[in-house]
Amino acid sequence: MRRVTLAVALPLLLAGCGGEEGPGAAGEVGDTAAAARPLRVVLVLNGTLGDRSFFDAAQAGMELAVAELGIQAATIELGHDPATWASGLADVAAGDDVYDVLITLTYVMAQALEAIAGRHPDRRFISMDAEVDSDRCGCSNVHSILFRQNEGGYLAGLYAGLMTSRPIDGMNRERVVGAVGGIEIPVIADFLGGFEQGASSVEGVEVLQQYLGSFTDPARGKEVALGLFDRRVDVVFHAAGGSGLGVVSAAGARDRWVIGVDSNQATLLGSSRVPGADRMLTSVLKNIDRAVVDALNAHLNGSLRYGASVSLGLAEGGVGLADGEQFRSLTPPDVMSRVEAASRDIVEGRIVVVRAPGVPAE
Repeated sequence: MRRVTLAVALPLLLAGCGGEEGPGAAGEVGDTAAAARPLRVVLVLNGTLGDRSFFDAAQAGMELAVAELGIQAATIELGHDPATWASGLADVAAGDDVYDVLITLTYVMAQALEAIAGRHPDRRFISMDAEVDSDRCGCSNVHSILFRQNEGGYLAGLYAGLMTSRPIDGMNRERVVGAVGGIEIPVIADFLGGFEQGASSVEGVEVLQQYLGSFTDPARGKEVALGLFDRRVDVVFHAAGGSGLGVVSAAGARDRWVIGVDSNQATLLGSSRVPGADRMLTSVLKNIDRAVVDALNAHLNGSLRYGASVSLGLAEGGVGLADGEQFRSLTPPDVMSRVEAASRDIVEGRIVVVRAPGVPAE
């Protein structure tokens, strides 16, 4: 089932899209009438809103773009059946006079986008969190935005490893931390690999990892997280989309701790009174919302490089750890200093975080 969410456009703040046609430039879309109206942007989700994580963060970016840039925005939710995603994207992309820029998320949609972008050379596409190979598809109208989520994962692992033996309610003496991934794909493996590297940099810390096989199964997430907690783990990081809500619930049930992903989940889940939200230490931020706004702003001023990709990590503000009341109140000064120092060392190249196999090189 396809669901459409509309965002009402505010008055146009930035008119038109300058630049020349072709790779490396934004290019104008449409005729002179197009320059007199707001930029029309559609976000296509291979899933639904409500994950309080990756998809919701992208939607927040669309809403920010409406407020800050005056775009006209729509979000199309293709549902949870993978068999419908490619055809659904093709239908939206072929829509007559519907959009100027179409945004997709995840590696699955990048593959589908490679198959269709070349059919619509007058349109512009942005692939978030996955790279479209412009040479392979012969399409120079796609801009890809990647994140170095391994860097954020490293900080989360270091933080968990330092916190696991601290005298805090819910922490035991065992130096064991855990990580849960949704599906074993390169982006998620990159999160978990960074987490393991960061945690292992703390002497004596053991890391237990498990994949769920789904991004949309909170019951499975809870089951696996409970199993980890029963194996002496007291902090679990999840990169599992909607399934991660079950990990949060398990932390609440066992009075243990969880580290969220993509958005500041302590704030999102706490405001929704989700069980376990009070056990959220921090989250690995993937600042998709700002990446959406920045990319659309670059499109409007003609500087967005189509046919090319960009990688966003700690240095660019693309990833990081979420700050918050609980993070500040529970984190000892020496732990905070270690995490801040590690962040600087990653940015300056003194710490090199290993990438997962299959993740595109910078």
